[in-house]
Amino acid sequence: MPFWLTSAILSPGETVEGWLTAQHIRPRWIDEIIQIDADAGKETLSISGIVAEVPWLHSRAGQVSEHFVLQGACREIAVGDRRMILLISLPAVVLLVAPAAVGMYNLFPQAYVEEFFNQKRAAADVPVLEYLEALLQKKQRKAAQLDGLLLVQAGGKRPVKAETAFSGAAWVKPPELLGALAGCHELVQALLQKKRGDGLAVEVTADQNLWATWIERV
Repeated sequence: MPFWLTSAILSPGETVEGWLTAQHIRPRWIDEIIQIDADAGKETLSISGIVAEVPWLHSRAGQVSEHFVLQGACREIAVGDRRMILLISLPAVVLLVAPAAVGMYNLFPQAYVEEFFNQKRAAADVPVLEYLEALLQKKQRKAAQLDGLLLVQAGGKRPVKAETAFSGAAWVKPPELLGALAGCHELVQALLQKKRGDGLAVEVTADQNLWATWIERV
């Protein structure tokens, strides 16, 4: 099970290396970096202490959903391929860790990534919350368990959830003009601040790909 160790939306002038230092994370612990670059190309970052053999992968912004990158990293940790992965989509940064890393480095994670899945919507005329509820049931999850809900739709307005199974979940506002990593950060922060348990981050892309990540506060 991947742990959401910590995350941030960096302020202007704040560096990734400086943030890692502030979080008491030693760069040599990181065994993979995945960076989502702006359309203009790779942004040059310098993080001293990263082991030379550590993969530093780049994905172009807009070509794939940030949820794709996030869930791919979660799978690597879940199967034991990685212990600590740094995700970068400036200004958002996320650290995911395996349970072994928590025990080894005495780290205190903020949340678990309990479930993550992707589904192509074959029937776009079905209301998104109704469609999502059916998907959750297949995962043996209940919408009524949710305390926080983040929903980003390409070109779509936020639906009314008052008469749905999601009525008990508070909306989490996604950061304007930022991607899924920043949205998930805001969801985790909302759970921490309100001392709530479960949140769901959902993204529906223009081609009707639905991405969902279930996060539970530690």
